[in-house]
Amino acid sequence: MLQLAYRRINLERRRGNLERACELYEHYISAAKNRVIANNMAIKYARFCWKVKNDIDKAMAVLRKALEKDKDCARLYLQLVSMEMEKQPMDEAAVVAVLDEYLARENEPEQKLLFAQRKVEFLEDFGSQISR
Repeated sequence: MLQLAYRRINLERRRGNLERACELYEHYISAAKNRVIANNMAIKYARFCWKVKNDIDKAMAVLRKALEKDKDCARLYLQLVSMEMEKQPMDEAAVVAVLDEYLARENEPEQKLLFAQRKVEFLEDFGSQISR
């Protein structure tokens, strides 16, 4: 069923009916039977908004809405980090804020370690202050 949903959405996208594609994404997200499917669909919808509609703010809003339903989903946070890093100009504080938001949650230690490492790597590569 999921493949059918993606094909239907992409058919509308190829037809140039972007608003209908958005409506379908939103419908399938709200009708999803579990969080994994809803999160995957939300990530695809966010990428669609970002790359096809060139609306990164809408893309980030889609991910934030998905996070309201699944506050511990590392994939959603990673997608937010990626989008924050792609903004022009990149906002260092916004990237760090997303990483810190995840680190502040009660999550699996392995995931927290990965996010902490990602934060250190980001700050080493792009940080503007030596004190962070």
